[in-house]
Amino acid sequence: MNAQLVPIALSDKTEIVKLDLYSDDVDQGATIVDNYRPNNKILKSFIVPAFNYNDLIQKLKIENISIVKIDVEGAENEVLKSFSQIMQLQKPYIICEILPAYSEENIFRIQRQKEIEVFLEKQNYIIYRFNQLLIEKMITFEIHANMNLTNYIFVHKEKETDLLKFFN
Repeated sequence: MNAQLVPIALSDKTEIVKLDLYSDDVDQGATIVDNYRPNNKILKSFIVPAFNYNDLIQKLKIENISIVKIDVEGAENEVLKSFSQIMQLQKPYIICEILPAYSEENIFRIQRQKEIEVFLEKQNYIIYRFNQLLIEKMITFEIHANMNLTNYIFVHKEKETDLLKFFN
């Protein structure tokens, strides 16, 4: 396996962004998305570099990507858009955490989830949700509050059969 750690944020644009923390300096809920947690107090913010993946790929000399793991606390849209060219050319499996909207009142999160659904459809990707017990094909992310239902695999339509063989 060949992996390289690059301490940056991925986004749809190459720019400087603000990373908001809601707890200590190792906040697993930190996000670059403004107002992602409107009921939580921001305790600290950092300025971090964000890169579009297509701007970064030439510098890192990455040739093949087969799997992408995304856990970005609400910035999934931006990261996925940055991978659009790779998704078309290499069709990697994408493992992604999508946090729940919790209720119909959370219009901000619901809208962002719908944007992901539309984007994936345009890229010919299918959404599957998985946990330790099952994998299920999804049409939408659904409104729920269950933190055990946040793990998804996005698979290109050409690779769906291979994915299902793996899980069966």
